[in-house]
Amino acid sequence: MAVFLLKFVFFTLSSLMNLISALIFSIIGRLTVLVIQGLSVPTQGINGLLAIIRSMIQWIIQYFAELLKDAISSIISAAFDSFKEAITGSVDLTSSAVGEIMEKTRDSLDQLLKDFPEVFEGFSEMVWTIVKDLWNNYGNAVGYVMENL
Repeated sequence: MAVFLLKFVFFTLSSLMNLISALIFSIIGRLTVLVIQGLSVPTQGINGLLAIIRSMIQWIIQYFAELLKDAISSIISAAFDSFKEAITGSVDLTSSAVGEIMEKTRDSLDQLLKDFPEVFEGFSEMVWTIVKDLWNNYGNAVGYVMENL
C-alpha cells in the first residue's frame, strides 16, 4: 500500500513539475519575443517592462520553490512520524511478546527490503521525467522565440 501511495505521489509531483516548467518557459519565451519586438520603444519603458518581468519571474520561482520545499518536508515528516509510531508501538509491548515482535520485525524488514527497489525505481523515474520534461519545455520555449524573431 505504501509503495502504491509513493508511486502516486511521485507521479503527481512529476506531472506538477511538468506543468509548472511548461508554464514558466512559455511565459519567458513569449515575454522574450515581446521585449525583443518592442525594442523600438524608448529605453525608460523597456527598463520598466524588464523590471516588471524580472519581479514576476522571481516571485514565480520563489513561490514554486516554497511549494516544492513544503511538499518534500511533509513527505519526510510523514515518513518519520510513521517510523516513530512503529518504534513507539514496539517499545510498549510486554516482554513476553519480544520473541513474536522480533519475528514480525524481521518479516517487516524483509518486506521493506523487497519494496525498497520498487520505491527507488519510482523515485528515479520521477526525477528523470521531471528533467526530461524540463528540457522539452525549454526547447519549446526556445523554438517559439526563434520562430517569432
